[in-house]
Amino acid sequence: MPAPRTLDVDLLVIGWGKGGKTLAATMAGAGKSVAIVEQSALMYGGTCINIGCVPTKALVHSASERREDDDPQAFFDRAVASRDALIGKLNDVNLHMLGDRETVTVVDGRARFIGPREVEVTP
Repeated sequence: MPAPRTLDVDLLVIGWGKGGKTLAATMAGAGKSVAIVEQSALMYGGTCINIGCVPTKALVHSASERREDDDPQAFFDRAVASRDALIGKLNDVNLHMLGDRETVTVVDGRARFIGPREVEVTP
């Protein structure tokens, strides 16, 4: 079993939601070292982008464009594929927005505090 990896950073952000990614980007831009922990790589960008607002509105928009002669199943399948492509693109943009910065370390896993200034991240 590999030895645990230890990071010493100026700021630890747990969760990739709007507030977390904005704070991480601001602090990284100010030259601070930042670690951002997200429990799933599928959630880069947070809830709104991945499973909340954006996917819901994408499907609602697609539904508004359905015409009477469209095959319902085929139309639904295209709408879901379009939604998934949009989410994938936004997820990737969010990863690179932070992950490409020299002072930011992206950590996939579940964080829990084990001391006043110490966090353990498990897969």
